[in-house]
Amino acid sequence: MTILFTLPEILPDNRARFIQIVNTAHALAKCDNEVDLISGGKRRYKCRDILSYYSLPPLSGLKMTFLPIVRKNIPLLPVSWNAVFNYSLMSYLNKKRGVIFVRHPKLAGFLLERKERLKMPVIYEAHEIFSLSVGDNLKKRRYMWALENFIFGGSDGVITISRRLREDIDALFNTGNTPFITLPNAVRDDWLKERWEYELLSREYLFYAGSLYNWKGVDILIKAMKYLPDEKLVIAGGGSRLNQLRELSGSTGVSDRVVFLGHLRQRDIVDYLARAKICIIPNVAHAPSEYSSPLKLFEFMAAGVPIVASDLSGINEVIVDGVHGVLFEPGNVEALAGSITSILENPDMAKRIARNCYEKVKDFTYNKRAGKIMEFIDSQVTR
Repeated sequence: MTILFTLPEILPDNRARFIQIVNTAHALAKCDNEVDLISGGKRRYKCRDILSYYSLPPLSGLKMTFLPIVRKNIPLLPVSWNAVFNYSLMSYLNKKRGVIFVRHPKLAGFLLERKERLKMPVIYEAHEIFSLSVGDNLKKRRYMWALENFIFGGSDGVITISRRLREDIDALFNTGNTPFITLPNAVRDDWLKERWEYELLSREYLFYAGSLYNWKGVDILIKAMKYLPDEKLVIAGGGSRLNQLRELSGSTGVSDRVVFLGHLRQRDIVDYLARAKICIIPNVAHAPSEYSSPLKLFEFMAAGVPIVASDLSGINEVIVDGVHGVLFEPGNVEALAGSITSILENPDMAKRIARNCYEKVKDFTYNKRAGKIMEFIDSQVTR
């Protein structure tokens, strides 16, 4: 089968969604498909360069097609103009046959409006409900609701990353006869070590890796450190909030025990996981977080490290409290500190949780996820 994986953005990029997209395309190509990842590309980058950026080997079934794309960023008014990419894509797709795969709502709407001309099924992978996260702009909310209603009712298949997302789509939109499947995110198969070992007493620090947006809850984690006076926290992540969080650690009185690494390449995270006592996912309750299936969750599990995480859908659909980690009330500083302490004070429980994480994540690899995507397409879309 030919999979035409469309991405109206520029590769390579180190953010989580790009990691997920490239690894998904790579895994789909392993399923005996011809995968064409169609995107914008940085000058002088070729397919092999982008795969190398993500530490992935070349595959004969995976190619990348780079189309022109315009990005204009004005301070305080970011503007994206996708017309050049969209119409270049239409010209390209008119000569192709296969299954179109897309996870960007505006591009999905554009393609679905032209589906009769394209004569190809369109699969939409949903990661959130955008009409719920546009703030108080009523006009934009109505536009996004109408767009998403069109997508969910008009796609040939929809993949959601959490059950909660699937349930809310059902409640809010007219999905008609569109087939759905729920598949959480995944981890690379090569992150699963052949030999697993974990001993709490030999580990050095608490660990967070990821972006530093407000909804990621890193502020809550830093504040929790004042209740953990004997612990050190290592934070891997960069961006515009880095200095703000450094200031918070100073005003909280924990700056001597909080280390900011800045942004790390994904492959460099592994070395830090090998010395982590506990990995923390402190997301707060917020529109993007309500449906999130964090990549880091699966990477932490694959490293065989106990996890403390916010009790949010998308997370609690994978982590069973007390079995694969300890869940806490989102945004509650003292609850977070207490959950961390409960593991630190019980090395046997820590080891059991770490082992359970490692065993469970074997069911959440990109290769297995790609296989389920293909089963879905074969049984529900192209039958």
